[in-house]
Amino acid sequence: MFSVSARRNTLEVLAVLALLALLVIYTVRPNWDIDIYWHIKTGEWIEQHKEIPKTDIFSATDQNRPWVPFQWLYELLTYEIDARLGFFYVRLLHAILFIFGFALFYVYLRKLKLGRVFAFFFFLLALSLTEDRLRIRPEAFNFFFFVLMLPEVIGQRKNLFLVVLVSMLWANIHAGGAILLPVCFGTVLFAKLLQKVSGQHLPLKDDLKKFVFSSVSMLLMPYFVSGVKTAFTMLEESAVLIPEWHPPLAYFVPELSGSLTAHHVLCGAFPYLYLFLLAFIYIFYLAKQGLFCALKHKHLGLLLLALALATLSVKSARFIYLSAFSLFLLVYSIRDWIRKQVEPFGRRLALILLSFALLGISYENIIIKQRKGLTSALATMLVDHEPDLFPEKASDALQAMGIKGKIFHYTQWGGYLLYRLFPDCTVFTDGRGNFTKEEKEALIETHRPYEREKALEEAFKKFDFDIVMFRPPVFPLYYWEKDRWLLIYRDDVAEVFLRLKDKNKENVRRVLEYYGKRGIDVSRGALAFQEEFLRVLRVEYLQKPKVRHKLLSAINRIKSAENPREAATGYYDYSMIMFSAGDYENAKKGLERILALGFPSSTVLLYIAWCDFLLGDKAGARAKLSELLSLKQKGIRDFAPLGWAGKKVLGLLASRVGIETMEE
Repeated sequence: MFSVSARRNTLEVLAVLALLALLVIYTVRPNWDIDIYWHIKTGEWIEQHKEIPKTDIFSATDQNRPWVPFQWLYELLTYEIDARLGFFYVRLLHAILFIFGFALFYVYLRKLKLGRVFAFFFFLLALSLTEDRLRIRPEAFNFFFFVLMLPEVIGQRKNLFLVVLVSMLWANIHAGGAILLPVCFGTVLFAKLLQKVSGQHLPLKDDLKKFVFSSVSMLLMPYFVSGVKTAFTMLEESAVLIPEWHPPLAYFVPELSGSLTAHHVLCGAFPYLYLFLLAFIYIFYLAKQGLFCALKHKHLGLLLLALALATLSVKSARFIYLSAFSLFLLVYSIRDWIRKQVEPFGRRLALILLSFALLGISYENIIIKQRKGLTSALATMLVDHEPDLFPEKASDALQAMGIKGKIFHYTQWGGYLLYRLFPDCTVFTDGRGNFTKEEKEALIETHRPYEREKALEEAFKKFDFDIVMFRPPVFPLYYWEKDRWLLIYRDDVAEVFLRLKDKNKENVRRVLEYYGKRGIDVSRGALAFQEEFLRVLRVEYLQKPKVRHKLLSAINRIKSAENPREAATGYYDYSMIMFSAGDYENAKKGLERILALGFPSSTVLLYIAWCDFLLGDKAGARAKLSELLSLKQKGIRDFAPLGWAGKKVLGLLASRVGIETMEE
């Protein structure tokens, strides 16, 4: 028979293995982060040129602006893995770093001798706060290296060789993250110097060595200082556009983080609550014991470091996980007192319940919300890129066409476009955020869909790009000046246009040659090709199985309708399918049938006016818009009033057909 202790140990091992297995599912997932792609491309450039770039080689606006990558070793490593083994192994490397990092962290938690229950609770808290950092990017090394160095920071281990080795690797893998190590050693050293000044006799030798050896090892790396300087310079302009650089309160802003979840509440509130609690404990301790007694605390350095990490965790959402490490330092410093607090069964039961709650929050966020369930999560573990997140097919097409030039694009695609199309194409921006204030303003304005057409013209005058690529539709009215823009690709993820200008004639030739080989008539030039291409896209759209099913369903509902309302809904669905396909004549006919059935609607009138405009009948569009605007005045019931987007389209359409003022 197994003893009680043996059974508990077996259960603990099984539970830890289960958590690590869950972590495997969390981390081995299709990539959704935008940065890894430009990292890999930088590594390729370094491999080919045998040097580190000093200027912005990727920029479509200014390739002479300063830029020194401060993750060059990481970039070279990921490029070599991707080139020799494939992208799956790049993903696997990052998963291994996180899994081993958390496994080590659990070992450290058990060494605190606060019990299995406390270790599991703390492990799950750290995991929950780190979930949004489980990405394919250099932070995987930051996490692993910081966990690896925790025993050195708290003074349980004295291995200068390991400190120097990690410092050198870390400085070249992610210089920005590496700064954290000498800061930790320096904080502990500073506290001991304070204690020494106050008259205490404490050994400083080991702490001084760790600080000096780690700092010097990093400073000796050739691109450490220049790389860190570049990083901080870029953040001055880019931080406002990058959600993860916002404070944790951003988790409560739907525009930045989506709908509110338990995970958002935890990550958005915990860093502030913890910092407040920590500050309260320190102030209470100082008030009770006095400054002189506080300086005598044997773990003063760790307590100050815990406060520093907690403060950093409220500065940016990407540092939230540091609050877990801060709490670990606090717990280590007062572990004897905490051991007494967690001994009673009732408190251990409370920790068990909190642990299950944290596990539920974590599982709901990563598996259910992000991965659409465990079955889907397991099925997609071998998929390299998150489906429909990046313009994969559009990049295939541009590559096959041989397109070259400067791309103005949806911000989150920059790195991926470099990965697929550089050096033939450069991009306006990527995950580095290396751009000027003027470029930042252009990005903000062009990412407002209903202001995009005008914003693109202004951006073109300033930056003279060749290619535009956004999520469809690039132009929200589905209308563009065909003597300025040439549509060359469209799918559900991306829409691509060439700017028609003298410098882009070679790209236009490549496009016509590409589609000519695929049976599209290109003999009459670019303008005629565009109309033929739109016709082909219309046919292809209507042949999609899902679209055909919806279309047949709408037609059947029209034929079998038992009352006018059912027929009207059938005509509306039919018209929306035709409108999406670009068949504006048939879309208009279906919409007019809704009015004939006795259902006046501002939405229907808007779409009829829109169809007239796209068919070239501005007078008809103007008349329908006037009818739409008079619905309220005439007191006619509006069966489908315009929503926010409809009012935006109405404004654009009205300005196009010459109606200057209107009532919403």
